[in-house]
Amino acid sequence: MRVTTTFSLLFLSLAAPLCAQSTFATLTGVVTDPTGAVIPGAKIEALHSATNYTFRGVTNSAGVYTLANLREGEYVIQVSAPGFNVTTLRGVLLANRDIRRLDVQLEVGAVQTQVEVSAQAGLLETESARVSVTRDEYVMKTLPTNARYTFVFLYLGAGTQPSATSASTRYSGSWKSQGDMTVDGITINATDGSQISPLAAFPESFQEVRIDTANNTADVAAVGQMVMVTKSGSNRFHGSAFDYYSSPVFRARAMLASQRDLSIRHSPGFSLSGPVFLPRIWDGRH
Repeated sequence: MRVTTTFSLLFLSLAAPLCAQSTFATLTGVVTDPTGAVIPGAKIEALHSATNYTFRGVTNSAGVYTLANLREGEYVIQVSAPGFNVTTLRGVLLANRDIRRLDVQLEVGAVQTQVEVSAQAGLLETESARVSVTRDEYVMKTLPTNARYTFVFLYLGAGTQPSATSASTRYSGSWKSQGDMTVDGITINATDGSQISPLAAFPESFQEVRIDTANNTADVAAVGQMVMVTKSGSNRFHGSAFDYYSSPVFRARAMLASQRDLSIRHSPGFSLSGPVFLPRIWDGRH
């Protein structure tokens, strides 16, 4: 019995912590009338353009609404209240882990009247003090890099530096063990700060990458982190085929090397996404 207890305590002491955070975004704001008075009970609907899924909410007695657990992407926001025109805001973009403010002012009028405007959630995240940068799918595909790894985007912004002694990253001058990397909210860091997931090596697997370099929120036990969100299917089928070719023609000689690297590298692959449809069993189309 004593031996069993000793081994159990030993394994527990060697266990590494498993951390996970949400990758969802939050949209909040205040709904007012033309005089600036708040409107309680106003209905808020956020339509996710890629999936046609609608998130709904209602303003409280102070006219404040909060829509949490939103997927990253483009939204169409519709706000309505009795005695006011229905206001529709298009082109609202949210990145993963965003906390954005979008205040709405309704116009007095008949319920059947609609007002449509192009809107954008605030470029500055005023609801928190963290410093971050987001790379979307288009940037990751088109930005020229010397390697086809997701990690190269980590060092293209200010405040990040690779550790000289291990495969870890320092954020805003932090220790090498004070950073984190996650895929869909699940950490992929080893105990020494290095990365353990082969999935993170392929940029084509991800829809968005966010790098938080300072003043992180309380749900993250790290100074900085890299948040990777994998691609998910939409109502339409998408696919691509690629071959990243590395030629010695444009390659420079490394410092202290007698000659430049003359190898030729190919990184072929493909991607496919879309709704899952199984007749009489499952229809993933919205």
